[in-house]
Amino acid sequence: MFKSRVVFFVFLLTAGIFYGCSTQKSLYYSAFDGIEANPQLLTLHRDSIRVEIKGPLPLEVLAKDRAITLYPEYHYGQGALRLGEFEVFNGKFTPTDRRVDVSLQLTFPYLPGMEKGKLVLKGLAEDAKGLKTIPEKELGKGLITLPMLARFGQVILDEPIPVVGMYMETYLNPEAYLEEKIHTIKFGYGSAQLSGNRLTSAESGPISSLLEPGKTLRKVSILGTHAPVDADRRDANLARMRAIEAEQRVRQQLRGLDVPVEVNHRNADLFDLRLLIADYKGLNDRQKAAFYEVLLSESAYENQIAELRKLPGFAAVQRDLFPLLASAKVTLYSEPSDQTKAAIASRVYAAVRNGEVLRNLSEGDLLAAAKDAPQLSEKESIYRYMEQHFPSATATNNLGVVFLNQAQRSLDRRERNILISNAIAQFKTSANMQQNPIAYHNLGRAYLMLNDYFEAYVAVSQASAMERNLNNPFLKENEALRGAIDIINGDYRLATVRLNQAPRTEEHLFNLGLAYFLSGDYEKAQVAFEESVQVNRAYGYGFYGLALVNAKVGKDEDLALAYLQKAVAYSDALRQRALTDLSFEAYRQNERFIEVFRPLELWMDGSGPVIPAGDEAMQQDEVKEEEN
Repeated sequence: MFKSRVVFFVFLLTAGIFYGCSTQKSLYYSAFDGIEANPQLLTLHRDSIRVEIKGPLPLEVLAKDRAITLYPEYHYGQGALRLGEFEVFNGKFTPTDRRVDVSLQLTFPYLPGMEKGKLVLKGLAEDAKGLKTIPEKELGKGLITLPMLARFGQVILDEPIPVVGMYMETYLNPEAYLEEKIHTIKFGYGSAQLSGNRLTSAESGPISSLLEPGKTLRKVSILGTHAPVDADRRDANLARMRAIEAEQRVRQQLRGLDVPVEVNHRNADLFDLRLLIADYKGLNDRQKAAFYEVLLSESAYENQIAELRKLPGFAAVQRDLFPLLASAKVTLYSEPSDQTKAAIASRVYAAVRNGEVLRNLSEGDLLAAAKDAPQLSEKESIYRYMEQHFPSATATNNLGVVFLNQAQRSLDRRERNILISNAIAQFKTSANMQQNPIAYHNLGRAYLMLNDYFEAYVAVSQASAMERNLNNPFLKENEALRGAIDIINGDYRLATVRLNQAPRTEEHLFNLGLAYFLSGDYEKAQVAFEESVQVNRAYGYGFYGLALVNAKVGKDEDLALAYLQKAVAYSDALRQRALTDLSFEAYRQNERFIEVFRPLELWMDGSGPVIPAGDEAMQQDEVKEEEN
């Protein structure tokens, strides 16, 4: 009997303990039931995530001696980011007989890996009995990072490494590095007719061909002039007719070759005589100075001729130089052929590597050699040589571009950052040597590689401000890069304006579609993504964009998955992204969604992906692709 009473007492004691624990646990078990995140699907905006945590605390958890503190966290990878500590209730200062509404406005930075994370709310209740942990609640899972899809030369593991940056000679003045060869075609005084079938050069004799071995003729310029003698001065059209006559002979010798020929003439002007006197040996320095004094005066043309006739040495000038003015000057602009350029580049690199001084090569020769050098190490050596022997903003900028592309290929983070820092120093020095938009464009590229979007935008904007010609190819490319940064910065409408000016490449068209998509204009987004696909069907991003549009508008699930299947087949990076992209969350329970990720070789036999009916244009393109 006594034993039974003891057992019964122990039972009551145990039950009381569990009842007390259960009461404490159940008190806070549903404390966060009314609290939600807005938006529930977190979205990247600019370089951060914004979210509001809001909702009521139940009255039963409120007490005069109790304080409740919330600890929102974002869990990702192997750790968590604490987003703050917020005391949302304290019974000493807040009435306990009315509802307490939680409202927390949070902004936290985006960090790589957050796409697969979750937003968690934790809490502590403190009263006279001590601290109690409030059961945590998951408020949101995953992060939409569509702005990070913007393409601007990032390195993706399964894709070719993009070449980034601009070499200055390509965009400033490509003709500055063409070789010039001048032929002076002489005419008789008062005549605009040439005898014979061939052109005869005053410098080299009969011209059998305008084309030289190992060179490519890029342009021909013809300038007709007349001599300051009575026979030439009688006909005001003589210089123009001489240019036309020379043009006809040039075109005959080109034999239909597609080379632009520019034709000009100069009348009542002694500019060309000034050029000839500079190299003329028949006058001493004092005599030349007297001629220049007349030629540079503001007197009328006829008065200048009269004054020249009075000068010592005029007879020699009239005899030797005037016949050269009764002429058409034919200037050939050529560059080495591709094979010749590669051979020159190889020889220049070998000479530079061996420490030789290249006495017979000009700055233009070296720039051409560096441009045609196949390896970045060869380009680096040539540009370093130029910095030493031909210091210029061009060589300094171009060496920086080499550093950028070496950084693109480096797997060592420390080496990569050093190369980017060196590139930044080069571009700043180039801009200081000569204010030029290309150096600022490249500076923006470098900052982008460091994920410094603010400094990148400042530099690229400076580049655009320096170029006034809206049709300049450089400006169009620069605005395309600026538009990509606009997407990352959340300025989607502005991005569409800039990207509409860009060249219609698959990358720029994808960025345009992405900007339209993020701004809510899904119809224009679809058009831009389709254009991207048409330019390059192996560029998976265009198909990914089409999948996004169809998933967003909910128009056709089969079509969205078909496009997604195409995208992941062409890009493993997009495959990995699609697995966690919340844009396709509604499809995850669909068996066809799993089919999307089948290896490419499983459907190359024609089994998929199938473009459903309703997208006839894309179906026709599929047929054309198979026929090719």
